[in-house]
Amino acid sequence: ECQCLVRTVTCQPKPCPQQCAHPVPPTRDACCPSCDGCLYEGQEYAHRAVFTPTSDPCRRCSCLGGNVLSSCQPVPCKATLCSHPAPGPCCPVCHDCIFEGERYAHGQGFQPESCLQCVCQVSAHLCPWARLSCHGRTNL
Repeated sequence: ECQCLVRTVTCQPKPCPQQCAHPVPPTRDACCPSCDGCLYEGQEYAHRAVFTPTSDPCRRCSCLGGNVLSSCQPVPCKATLCSHPAPGPCCPVCHDCIFEGERYAHGQGFQPESCLQCVCQVSAHLCPWARLSCHGRTNL
């Protein structure tokens, strides 16, 4: 808004009706930023959107009326069914294996067949030791 007083023009920014911490920049024909969404870490989010910020993948945030920070919460972790969960990037993780309905802990060896020796390695069963003597012959 501008004013002319004694041949001098002075302008002041127009006051914006809403204030918020993470407003969306004004459109080309608007003067004020919008609190109908959020601009957070360079990304634009709609009002009530739930998102994972790129700076912290272990948090979930919500855009509420142009504000974000107070609405970020830790990622909810699911209960682990394994006996020795390992730390994950956000939540504990299981590295157990399930082979033919049986659960094996990470590093645990098992013998599903008489001529086959396996080991559980990070959620996958590996059977590299198939050199067991079976009925007079050796399996490779």
